[in-house]
Amino acid sequence: MRPETKMIRSALVIGGVLLGMAIAVSAAAVEGRPDVVGSAYDESGDELLYRELHFCRDDSASCTVDYRDPAGTTIARKKLDYSSGSHRPSLVMRDLRTDKEYAVEPEVDAPSATVVDAGFDNYVRSQWSTLTAGEPVHFRFKVVGFDDPIPMKAQQEAGCAEGKVCLKVTVDSWLIGWLADPIELTYARDSQRLLRFRGVSNLRGPDGESQKVDIRYTYEAADASSVRGE
Repeated sequence: MRPETKMIRSALVIGGVLLGMAIAVSAAAVEGRPDVVGSAYDESGDELLYRELHFCRDDSASCTVDYRDPAGTTIARKKLDYSSGSHRPSLVMRDLRTDKEYAVEPEVDAPSATVVDAGFDNYVRSQWSTLTAGEPVHFRFKVVGFDDPIPMKAQQEAGCAEGKVCLKVTVDSWLIGWLADPIELTYARDSQRLLRFRGVSNLRGPDGESQKVDIRYTYEAADASSVRGE
């Protein structure tokens, strides 16, 4: 395998390509209840691997995502700052199990079609009419651990359930696209909220391995059992 393709594949695994998005939410304090909870299951959908709890400021200018194991212990935390743009946040993510930290600096002057990590969720809504019309959307995706943005494409998938919009996200290159599995996303058509994510996680497993996950998102105010991990 060519060195540059190895680097891109590694970047896609490290970055998780879209996972852990700071989804547009109503106001919530980090010390309070989250109003978005993502439950990440293994690829089969049977075993709960972790949960991600989303907290945003009133103006959504900054967000924090807590990653917690099934017992409710925080194992990683991501902080995002959207002052440089709604789909180009700066971020710092720390894995508390290994004490490793990854960061992406703000890119105020980046091209408009450059998307950074969690900003993809906002970018989808900005391109909603194009995507739901069946047209592809091309963008450059910057992930943690890789200097150069990766060319990617999002497009609506046929056969989605009524009231939902299904998207597939792939690497937009015939040369390297075969290295990465597509990301599958399901949105609610009316609210434009992300309901489900299937793909590679940005959170590695307990032994440092990459893991494919099936995340289901709920938007009701999280009850105590969700926060504890029950």
